[in-house]
Amino acid sequence: MSTSLVRCIQAAFRAHELGCKYIFRRTLVLPASQFDHVLKHVCRTSLAYGGHPLAQQSMHRRGKVLQEIAREVISQCYPTSQICDAKPGLRVNGAQRHQQQAEFDWSIDGSRIECKSAQLCWERHRQNWRFKVSGVKMPFEGLRDETPFDMLYLVLFSPSKLHIVAHDLVLGMSTTGMATGPVGHTIALRGRRNQSCWEEALETILGQINSSTNQCKEVAGLDINDSRITAKRADMLSSKEVALSEAAYKGVPLADTNPSVRGLQLQSIAYEIDQIIHP
Repeated sequence: MSTSLVRCIQAAFRAHELGCKYIFRRTLVLPASQFDHVLKHVCRTSLAYGGHPLAQQSMHRRGKVLQEIAREVISQCYPTSQICDAKPGLRVNGAQRHQQQAEFDWSIDGSRIECKSAQLCWERHRQNWRFKVSGVKMPFEGLRDETPFDMLYLVLFSPSKLHIVAHDLVLGMSTTGMATGPVGHTIALRGRRNQSCWEEALETILGQINSSTNQCKEVAGLDINDSRITAKRADMLSSKEVALSEAAYKGVPLADTNPSVRGLQLQSIAYEIDQIIHP
């Protein structure tokens, strides 16, 4: 770990002299040991995943890996069907969209497939474990008359397995206020309140999914150390963009921390630095 976590934090000090305003800047260097209580704190979610590589990836990179695995597994359920990439279509200005901006992810014999992923996380304010999926484009008055896909699959990443679920567009679905129209609906699948054990919470959630009261169906379950997951992650790391990023942050404090947890830790450190500068 670097001897100084913060190498160059510029604090602005304002002074007035003869009616003129000057801004003076100085560099503040603090030892990493000063924030050990923040850096060494491990949240409940991180403890559950035990440093699994997928849990340490950004949501974007992890989502890409999980989507590719889901496509491979789901395609095996339709061995004689035609599997095609989604056509990106055009933007409102007539320009071609990027592949990642397509309204769905792939198609099976013409049926449009949308695939989204979520990680099992501890919600501190609710005191429960939950999977949360965002950006589900449901019909919305004045914006969308129908869903831009025919089937929705969820890839639920737990500390023990990947659970691939065909969702019924009802279970756990909720609006997101004014963001519902442009951003989409949210799906939240939660364990019971104060159910601190993630294994028990996962069992509760899977019970909700497989209940006869809805039309959801768990299609497949893969161990998180399955060779297919390892291979997909290796493919991702082999790309030049990811390799450069991994090399740049090798050995840097917090580089291997879950992005959400890292954000909270940096926020705590920034708050403490602010208290030092402005006691």
